[in-house]
Amino acid sequence: MSEEMTMSLLDGTLRDLKHGNRDPQGLRRFLEDVLLHEMVHQWHHEVTGDTDPPDYRGHGPAFSAKVNEIGARLGLPRVGRTRMKRDHTDKGLESPQHWPHDVRPDGYYLGAHVPSSTDKPKGFFIPEDMDEAIPVLREHFDVEELCRRLAEVQPHHRR
Repeated sequence: MSEEMTMSLLDGTLRDLKHGNRDPQGLRRFLEDVLLHEMVHQWHHEVTGDTDPPDYRGHGPAFSAKVNEIGARLGLPRVGRTRMKRDHTDKGLESPQHWPHDVRPDGYYLGAHVPSSTDKPKGFFIPEDMDEAIPVLREHFDVEELCRRLAEVQPHHRR
């Protein structure tokens, strides 16, 4: 955990806490979950030595397996296999990167934690592989409208 993040947790300026109501019990729950998350990283570092490849930034298969094991005991939903969108978004799972905060039930932090993403529309990932992209496009767009607009695209704009 960075020194900057540590200080922002302590002084209440962390992005997801600064718009909260500072409820003491909610802040305690949030901090306990930060500690739990960081303890999983430390456990892998000290006990298993099973560290995830650098591109996962510590949130790969080894981390996910352990948090899903712990989460099952706590009654929390599973998270994806890695922090990479391909491993969680299209499967309806949250990223392990923000576990357990993003899988706690609404209201768990008693208003102390207000995720910055709640005021932004959720994005979605469109795979480059056409067979994988079509179901995603169908889910988010009207097929006839999409076909009409694609037909309007000039040939030199196509890949």
